[in-house]
Amino acid sequence: MKAASALLLLIPLITQGMFQVETICSVRRETPCYRTLGHTVHLQLTTSTSGYALNLDHNDQRIFRFRKSQVTFLKDSVKDRWQFSPENGTLRIGPAERNDSGLYKAESFDQSTGKSIGGSTVQLTIEAPVDKPVLTQHCSDWIRAVNCSSNGDSPQYIWSLNGRPLSEADADLRADNQTLRLSRNVTGELTCSVSNHVSSNKNSVLLHPCHDTQTVATTHRTDSVTNTTTPSRSVADVIIVDVEEHWWIYYVIIPVSLGLLISLAVTICVCRKKKTHRTVNGTNMWSSNQTEDN
Repeated sequence: MKAASALLLLIPLITQGMFQVETICSVRRETPCYRTLGHTVHLQLTTSTSGYALNLDHNDQRIFRFRKSQVTFLKDSVKDRWQFSPENGTLRIGPAERNDSGLYKAESFDQSTGKSIGGSTVQLTIEAPVDKPVLTQHCSDWIRAVNCSSNGDSPQYIWSLNGRPLSEADADLRADNQTLRLSRNVTGELTCSVSNHVSSNKNSVLLHPCHDTQTVATTHRTDSVTNTTTPSRSVADVIIVDVEEHWWIYYVIIPVSLGLLISLAVTICVCRKKKTHRTVNGTNMWSSNQTEDN
């Protein structure tokens, strides 16, 4: 029981440690660092400041220096958002803005001699997270075109049908994967998954055989995940604007009805004309007979 309790106490600490490691960008890392727009960024400049001085350049511009336990920011626009902690050598940026993206170079110096000890760089990119994709579809001839659009920076699109990923062999995919073309008779649940370096989201729509009409659909299921929030799920009603189910009203009943009305009108006019003609002829004959009798 004690062992189980100890394990339960350690789980939050382990999780917190993993979260911190995952969210800290270090100038010692070789790979680029991506963080979410509007969130807090922790930039590890050095592991120790004891006996050292420190310079930080952003896109080849000196923006920060640390001397004798004194922190100096050389750019007014960052003073309210940036904080440096000498205890752990971490620079806190928050909330992150787009112009915080760029190349950061940190260089350490021996405080007594002024000799450079070495420097490291890291590429930081701030991205806006992707939002819920919007799916629209259009049927023409024998092709159904489906488009997936989402706001956010550098979105990447992946399609799947009934849970199976679609490739160029299965469908006609555009270069950006944002639009695909399928046979108009394809049915099932089509899912568009969109992601970038800091977030992911997806939406689905049910496909039905379509006619030569345009269908605009908003998906019925949403799953979204970002690197700083827990996955969330929501269910909404399917909204489909579709006139294809009533195509026979527009292409059959209405033309036939108009044809019948025109035929009826012509028939009435002809009948009235014949009746008038007979009446006139009858009157003329009666007048002739009267004249002969006289």
